[in-house]
Amino acid sequence: MQLAHLARLAFALCFACIPDLGSADEQRTVMPHVKGEASLVHSLEGVVEVDISDSFHPQRRKLGLDAIYYFLVQSNGTRTVLSFPEGSPRLISGERLRITNGILSQFGTEVAVAAYERLETPNVTAGEAFNSNLGEQRLLVLLVNFEDDPNYRPFSKTQVQNEIFSLSNPNSLHSYLKEVSYNQVSLVGTITNWKTMAFRRNDCPANSTDLNTLVPAAMAAVKDVVDYETGGYNRLLILFPKPSESYTTCPYGRSTLGMVQIDTGTPAGVLRMSAIRIGTATLQSNYDPYWSNVFKHEFGHSLGLYHANDWECGDQADGLLNHDCDSFGYGDIIDVMGSGVYYGPAHYSAAHKDRAGWLSPGHVAEVRESGIFTIEPLESISTGTKTIKIPTSRGLNYYIEYRQPIGLDARVYKYLAELEPNVFEGVFIRNDLWDSNSADLNRGDTNLLDATPHFGVPAKPSSFYNATDPHLLDSLDSALRPGLKLRTVDGELEIELLSLSETSAEVRVTIHQNEPPRFLRVPALRTVYSGGVVEFSFSVSDPNSDIVGVCADTDLGAFTLHSGTDSDGSEGRCRSVPVGERPYYPVNGPGPFNFKIALPSTGATPSEQRISFLAFDGRNGRASAYLTLKMIPDTTPPKISQLLPLDNLVTSEQFIPISASITDNARLKSVELTVDGAKICEGALSLKPLELRCTTNYLPYRESPYVLDLRVTDINGNVSRVTRRFTVRKGL
Repeated sequence: MQLAHLARLAFALCFACIPDLGSADEQRTVMPHVKGEASLVHSLEGVVEVDISDSFHPQRRKLGLDAIYYFLVQSNGTRTVLSFPEGSPRLISGERLRITNGILSQFGTEVAVAAYERLETPNVTAGEAFNSNLGEQRLLVLLVNFEDDPNYRPFSKTQVQNEIFSLSNPNSLHSYLKEVSYNQVSLVGTITNWKTMAFRRNDCPANSTDLNTLVPAAMAAVKDVVDYETGGYNRLLILFPKPSESYTTCPYGRSTLGMVQIDTGTPAGVLRMSAIRIGTATLQSNYDPYWSNVFKHEFGHSLGLYHANDWECGDQADGLLNHDCDSFGYGDIIDVMGSGVYYGPAHYSAAHKDRAGWLSPGHVAEVRESGIFTIEPLESISTGTKTIKIPTSRGLNYYIEYRQPIGLDARVYKYLAELEPNVFEGVFIRNDLWDSNSADLNRGDTNLLDATPHFGVPAKPSSFYNATDPHLLDSLDSALRPGLKLRTVDGELEIELLSLSETSAEVRVTIHQNEPPRFLRVPALRTVYSGGVVEFSFSVSDPNSDIVGVCADTDLGAFTLHSGTDSDGSEGRCRSVPVGERPYYPVNGPGPFNFKIALPSTGATPSEQRISFLAFDGRNGRASAYLTLKMIPDTTPPKISQLLPLDNLVTSEQFIPISASITDNARLKSVELTVDGAKICEGALSLKPLELRCTTNYLPYRESPYVLDLRVTDINGNVSRVTRRFTVRKGL
């Protein structure tokens, strides 16, 4: 293997596992702020469009420049940006939604969504005629450049034809789709001549979608040369020059997730098409196969596929997202939707082929009872079983597949075997989060489990290993070997590989009926003022076992969590520990549990924070829930009302009763009450929402008025001040 290939492979294997990148969940949701005056939304319907931006670079992913964008297209054609404060929802373009709770911006261009209902979901079912991912795919390829560099044309139509449509090139997009779909997909289409857009290199908006900028500009540039009426196109690929990061703000790779509405700018009007946009300086496979593999990755998005990640759980094989495990983006080494894009092109995984609609019912053994099952290599073209699919009570699916160096995967094996000769000696297990209803699994990615976790301890010395990358070997030796077992986090499933041959794998699946705990009444989202107090009660249920522990975790600071049956309560945070230990608050029964936290002041923390909850039952079942706090800066001063004495009061009483009601969006920092500058009633003042009741000290008679001054400051520095003047005279 050439050194360049090994270096690229090492980068592909470890870039998604750099420790400080955080989980995919923390990076991928674009949540634009609602600008201007806003209004509440309780019923807004339309069709969803989803757009995914890829940079294939860890630092850009760390900065949030890989992103998912959501839109709602209403019946009048209005396209509204959607943001989801709770995280990336598992939506696909073409779904019809009703927004039942949200905030609409002043100009009606974006909605922050708190709740929604699915009204209609596109059908993607293997073998059925309405599956747009089957049969002949008609692809329109636009070659476009920028008006500030109109003569830059780094590749020719002949090169594009070779990399996209040619069946004589085994690495072309057409050859790839034909093989991985078991000859169910073919690719035909048109390539335009180079056209110059009325669009400059830096006109793509930063951290935003280009569906409203680059795509219309490209369509306008070719509108006089494309015959949409007879072309029947359902796929769009826009190719533009991008020789370097600084050349253009338009991203390297981007695609819609499924079909969206594209305005052709011609009498053909608006068409439903998937839209891929790729910026590159070369298309030659013999120069750098990575770029031709980007076509396969982005085409996967256009089929409705999310990313293929690495399920990194340290020294265990499975766990709960954001507690035991992280989902590292692009980390799946044998799926082109993951890091298989760098050296493959690897086949799409069985989970992704199932999602694309390419696996018939005979290809999938959907298992709901214990048994022994035989599967064939995923790459082989036959009618036999290709995968075991196991739905679970947590709402996610586990997929088991067997890979062999057949067809395009022979190249994958060649590269990987240089580092791990036994890379294919076992079956691969993934969880597919698409069908999950759990709050901690609310996304569409797949995750490759490591059945033999090493937690980053190299199996052999190699100049290509980096000792600081703890996830590298979790990808290289992730297969479940013969004679080994994998038990899922909740103990519901046990998977054992019994035997292996070149043509089949025999797997035993044992299903334990063990429902995990369930959280009740944990709110998903709360909008609160910085410096305020959040408190609520919730319960945990489990039909099969006792609740033995409940935990809360947040970076916001100290909180209290206690059970209604536990008068002592508990304070502090959870700590990360190996599985089996119990650092969580011991409880008796299902609750209710009372949670309370005082929020930091304005500017002390990001505008959104998440509080995590975890519950254990007596059978090692676990469940989690999240509360997202959307914190609004507090600029409103405290409110002082019903202040007595009344202004300009004249009285002979020399001990004056004082009362007032004080309220605020946040917690109070100080309450100062003075008469003629001297502090009074200090023992009667508290920093909670206050009903002030006290009496002045002895006040001598005099003709000039006394001045009562009440000054209230909240934790965010907002101040209210009220003054009263009153006179104390003898003989009234």
